[in-house]
Amino acid sequence: MTDPDGSSSESRLPGSPSEPGALGSLSERSETKRPALQASVIIPSYRGEQRLPELLERLTRQDFEGAWEVVVALDGEDDGSRAVLETYRDRLPLTVIASTQSRGVAETLNGAYEVAQGEVLIRCDDDLSPEPHMVRRHVELHASSDVPLGVIGATRDVFADTPYARAYGIPANRRHLATAYKRDETETWVHWAAHNSVTRETWDRFGRFDTSFAYGEDGELGFRLREAGVRIVIAPELEIVHRGPAPSAGARITRAFVSGASRHELERSHPGTVRPAAAPGSLAGNLWNGAVGALAASVRSQGGYRRYGRAIDGLPSAVPAGLRGRLIALGVEAAGRSGYRNGAEDLRSESWRDAHRSPGFDGRMHREAVPAPNRGVLPEQPMRTALWIVPVADLGGVARHVLDATRVGIPGWRVVVLCPEGPLAERLREQGAAVTTGRFGPDAGPVASMRTLRRTAAALRPEIVHSHLAYADIINAWTRLPRGTRRFTTEHGIAGDDGVYHPSSLQSRVMAFVHRARFPRFDGVIAVAEATKRAMIQKWHVTQPITVILNGVDLPEGVEPRDPSTVTGTRILSLSRLAPEKRIDKLIEAFALVKKARPEATLTVAGEGALLSELEALATRLGIADAVQFPGFADPEKAMRQADIVVQLSVWENCSYTLLDAAARGLRIVASDVGGNREILGPVGLVGRLSPTSVAEAISTCGVTSQNRVHESGSAMCHRISIEYSRKRAL
Repeated sequence: MTDPDGSSSESRLPGSPSEPGALGSLSERSETKRPALQASVIIPSYRGEQRLPELLERLTRQDFEGAWEVVVALDGEDDGSRAVLETYRDRLPLTVIASTQSRGVAETLNGAYEVAQGEVLIRCDDDLSPEPHMVRRHVELHASSDVPLGVIGATRDVFADTPYARAYGIPANRRHLATAYKRDETETWVHWAAHNSVTRETWDRFGRFDTSFAYGEDGELGFRLREAGVRIVIAPELEIVHRGPAPSAGARITRAFVSGASRHELERSHPGTVRPAAAPGSLAGNLWNGAVGALAASVRSQGGYRRYGRAIDGLPSAVPAGLRGRLIALGVEAAGRSGYRNGAEDLRSESWRDAHRSPGFDGRMHREAVPAPNRGVLPEQPMRTALWIVPVADLGGVARHVLDATRVGIPGWRVVVLCPEGPLAERLREQGAAVTTGRFGPDAGPVASMRTLRRTAAALRPEIVHSHLAYADIINAWTRLPRGTRRFTTEHGIAGDDGVYHPSSLQSRVMAFVHRARFPRFDGVIAVAEATKRAMIQKWHVTQPITVILNGVDLPEGVEPRDPSTVTGTRILSLSRLAPEKRIDKLIEAFALVKKARPEATLTVAGEGALLSELEALATRLGIADAVQFPGFADPEKAMRQADIVVQLSVWENCSYTLLDAAARGLRIVASDVGGNREILGPVGLVGRLSPTSVAEAISTCGVTSQNRVHESGSAMCHRISIEYSRKRAL
């Protein structure tokens, strides 16, 4: 069964905005009953800001000439979906219902079906791409049947070009579709999931999802419909593109565990769904079943299968697709069997339900996957494409920007990231973002990078190519792109001090000339801080309009900001590269003074770099080595949970994610008064003269009257980028 990409929640009737959590409706409903509609398209959505535009755009192209409506049920918090829906108010007959807390897909769907007024009720999840005949064909099939009908449109998955997709995702979906179309009508109910329809009469007599099912409520309803005498058919002409399949082995195998647990619950509630035991097979088949059984017996938890899947995802790309596919299939079958045996009790628990509100069973949102160049293309998509090009493979400030933007989504745009293979690409795949890798970046060289960009742009036909970091900016400026492609740039890393990024004045002058030459080729220019904008104008003489969009941050789910006035401890943290421009030596010297006044104080210098041994020696000379830790790379979230004060004394910062994250969490902050720091923090906690005494004093006094503030959330940042993309400029 296809997994719905969204949980659901308590639904509130439009026209009752005074009720808690009600957002009302985009279409006004009067007290009198409206004329009967022929169809209602019902869309459950959880954090669907990025997925909804594609579906809604497709719905505007329906060729159905009768009266119909679209009912969108927003499950829980509004991530920007409401704003997306408003943009379609004049193009679709929309009704929106919502609740303030996520309650699960079953309750959300029940509320949406109750509100819908069509004679034919068409379920369509928000990560599907219907053809123009979708509404019309559902209505025709029900009108032509003399018996109650349940119509299923099977889902055809689209994937990014990854080893997982080639080895397992694509062939498994093909097998799934072939099996679905061969099903006897007594078994078609197992495919009741993301896209189907029934009449209003059938729903009123036999419908409603069983809310006791934390997962698998679709199959449970399908079985009850069949038992009630509803004829369930799979219509090949209603096959529909699914943009949100599991993007990796880790995600797919984890889903299989949950699916197995769900099957156990279904069989417990409906003994008629129990599958007969398989008859003895061939020697090879028996050996395979033995291997599946052995893995299922040795790995008994969802987390264990997640780790197994991630290990497969981490295999080198040179591993043959056949072997990779068999390993994934082994994990999927074993996880399903183990989930059936061991996962049902967890499935019934409230803690499991709370942990699985969001789409994807490993806690991540699996968004649309876009094929890489020359590996096949998606069907025509009305949603516009922005190709983001990033020349680095590792995780850092720019990688964080890309990950946040693709996680939240640029409203109205499909973002595809081109970058070298490495940790950034893997993280993007894990969160379900569209990513393609190739020979791109300094290690590949300019000729290969231009060739890769040219081929990628030719395959994807993006409306915008948006570059990040100087190397990508230069490649973007001078690569021949398809006619009509617009070029955008975001400046993340210019500094007031030339020595921060350039080892010599000659290199600085050369690069300034190169940048001045490239800017006339760009249609949109973004800076991450006003200080960055000023430096661009001063050093590169940029004459185009520059839009400032600060980096946006969102607290992870469940993390609450601390009141800075209550943070009185002395656990001091530095999260920076161990490089000269970060001036960590100044922090260690200041900490020696703090330690004298506050013996309980500790300093954690998290990060890696060439200065490690030199900084360790400095702490030893000052007699504070026992209070200073050098843990190397540290997870920022964990490190900030264990800190009270974040100190950053860099020579220059544009729009520091470290400071943004610390401010969002309510930590006390001490930072050098450079670049964009004042725009994030205001004057409190900034240090102009970096003597040990002044820094130590700032550490001791900062935060009691802190005015730390964060200007942008992730959604606000992405919304402003979307506005820039839509702006027409004459440069």
